[in-house]
Amino acid sequence: MDIAEISDRLEILDLYARYVNCVDLPDYDALAERVFVDDTRFDYRDAAGPVMTFAQMRAGGFFDGDGMHRFHITSNLVIDFGADRHTAGTVSKTLNPWAVSDDRGTRLYQVHGRYIDELTRLPQGWRITARRWEHAWVSGWTGDAASILMTMGDVV
Repeated sequence: MDIAEISDRLEILDLYARYVNCVDLPDYDALAERVFVDDTRFDYRDAAGPVMTFAQMRAGGFFDGDGMHRFHITSNLVIDFGADRHTAGTVSKTLNPWAVSDDRGTRLYQVHGRYIDELTRLPQGWRITARRWEHAWVSGWTGDAASILMTMGDVV
């Protein structure tokens, strides 16, 4: 690796650290300024979710939710640069521990899967321009027992 590639890899790692911290707050301004572009395309169909742009997610409060507590962890990032060195593809393992508190009490669960992303180096730095969620399973706690609540192929 040359210095330019090392620098790009560090910038991309920083991009993912910013993502997991900003989405949990949620801090839409920082996500817009440092992580995504307005027309970033999100595809959550593998978990029975929507396909939408970042602008639509932001306007619709996708990361919000009454009684929702989240804590994203993204790791094992594989980065493959395009031939032009201005684009990259990444795959990351992701674990999202969540808690939902409502009139039924608090329920804890974890969503497991992978993000498959496309990135572009823009004048202001690397940005995620397309994201697809690849669903693995959901584990959760009901009472005192942990269990698998949903596996690949199950409908949410």
